[in-house]
Amino acid sequence: MSPGAPVRPAGVMEDVAACALCGGRERTPFEDYRTAGETFPLVECAACGLAYLARRPREADMPAWYDLAYNARHGLYRDPAWRRPLYALLRALLRLRYEGGDAARLWVRRLAWPWERKWRRILATHRMERITRIGAVLDVGCGRGAWLAAMRRWGFRCHGVEPSAEACARARELGLDVACGQLWDAGYPDACFDVVRFNHVLEHLHDPGRALAEARRVLRPGGLLIVAVPNHAGIARQAFRQAEDVPFHLFAFTPPTLERFLTAAGLEVLELRTQTPHPFNVYAHFLSHARRMLAGAPPAVREGAEAFLSSENPARAREFAPLAAFFDSVGLGTDIVALCAPAPPGARPAADGEAGVRILQSFPREPSDAGSV
Repeated sequence: MSPGAPVRPAGVMEDVAACALCGGRERTPFEDYRTAGETFPLVECAACGLAYLARRPREADMPAWYDLAYNARHGLYRDPAWRRPLYALLRALLRLRYEGGDAARLWVRRLAWPWERKWRRILATHRMERITRIGAVLDVGCGRGAWLAAMRRWGFRCHGVEPSAEACARARELGLDVACGQLWDAGYPDACFDVVRFNHVLEHLHDPGRALAEARRVLRPGGLLIVAVPNHAGIARQAFRQAEDVPFHLFAFTPPTLERFLTAAGLEVLELRTQTPHPFNVYAHFLSHARRMLAGAPPAVREGAEAFLSSENPARAREFAPLAAFFDSVGLGTDIVALCAPAPPGARPAADGEAGVRILQSFPREPSDAGSV
């Protein structure tokens, strides 16, 4: 979610001289962004293609920016009391499904098949089809804990890390175990999590490589790392260059640059895809540009164009969804999603230019965290 325009917090800016991925110092300008009285240039590394802010707030000052711009936009979600017995029953079914013997698993899948189908859809929505048990999950950059609260319904042991003190306090109001600070400051033991999630978080971090290496350390063997970031190579980013969250997005990844970060951190990339989870957000950008182009047209022309282009027009809704699916299929979707596991001991990171994992079918559309499962 894009933050509102912030009033500049106290603190100083820092200049970034070298690429965080390859160390290269040659770069080309992509776009300059101005917000809160500051200019933030986004540049692309000439050697590897990673895009990053060449000028940015210091890491210690970022929580103040988030407190001013992000947290006021997020609310708390609590399940209604009448749903709690239902979730208790479903947690019991899940324990049978994952921890019972063969007969128990078969009973759940055959006699509770409508619920089994729903559970499979839930796993697909949250990109967790590969899990083998209801274990411990860690949400890095968990905000106020909406996703963790949703996962807790199903019996997962939920933990979070969040740099904003205000957001941490609100997540703890939900009874969640949330560490305030950076992932490497939380002090988790080795191999303690079944799932680690970075959902539109990695691009916000000053040191994404360090965060991924720490995620690799705390993942158990066979665990799952889920990463979603905006796609710098996507059609929306290239068409709407000014639609960027600065100074919050410090990096802009493409599929190759994200894959290099992942493999360098000791992770095996199982799947790497692009997706457009909210296709009408992209359509809204096109619509806003069309409105500006038609600003001087006669009223009848403007009204006719509005009616034709409106996202509330059922015909446009039917037509734009396949177009978004096409963008996903050719790697131009708005987001990149990667599923990873700890690499086997002795595994070699992919060399520059080596073919990596490319599975381009789109994921199911992901609803908002709160109340989505």
